Amino acid sequence: MPTPRVGASWVNRAWTDGSGLNKISSDDEVVLVDPADISKEDMDELHAAGHYLLCYNNAGAWESWRADADEFPLELRARKLAGWDNEYWWNIIEWDDSELKNAHIKRMKWMWEKGCDGLELDNLDCRSCVDGESKTDLRAKAVENVRWLAQESNRQCMDASMKNSIDIFADVAEHFQMAVNEQCEEYNECSSYIDYFIDLGKPVFAVEYTKSWSEADCSFANNNGISRKYFDESSKYQDC
Repeated sequence: MPTPRVGASWVNRAWTDGSGLNKISSDDEVVLVDPADISKEDMDELHAAGHYLLCYNNAGAWESWRADADEFPLELRARKLAGWDNEYWWNIIEWDDSELKNAHIKRMKWMWEKGCDGLELDNLDCRSCVDGESKTDLRAKAVENVRWLAQESNRQCMDASMKNSIDIFADVAEHFQMAVNEQCEEYNECSSYIDYFIDLGKPVFAVEYTKSWSEADCSFANNNGISRKYFDESSKYQDC
């Protein structure tokens, strides 16, 4: 499937509990899915209906429940992710480890074979998760690792979508075909997405965890081509 356009409509099925609150419409150009939670047959049907499949990939962290969890070198895990059970950051100092990279490549190949068109690369901002190292000191290594993830996604025939990590845009955004964001309005960061993605013809799929159109500043998003959603009172994603 071709890379989505700026302003493309989308539906988020990856960050839900499967309750059906975020149903897929024929108008949704992009469907965000977790390939572990959807069958190959369902993905094929979505492709046949013309949907682009953006697949969640927690590239910056290890999750114990993933089917391939044991294929990653567990000794390279760093601190636990706050608020997430059985999930640990990768030690970004050790990203040159061939076993770690090979496990990532194997996962990407599986995602491509299952039908993913692009990868939402999550948890790219681990620059304060290694004991004894400062966030500033680890910046160069983080940039190197994130570039590798984006380039490897492309080598596996999929688009790379950058999740958050705005402070390294200047060094890595050129390697990504799109972006996914949480709360850029809340943190006053949306202008960076316009400079590094929207103005270069790259779509941005964004979420604000507010319950109204005005609180999410949908006017700004719509005027600038950001494909933004917000939560309503029923915890359903609504389009701006």
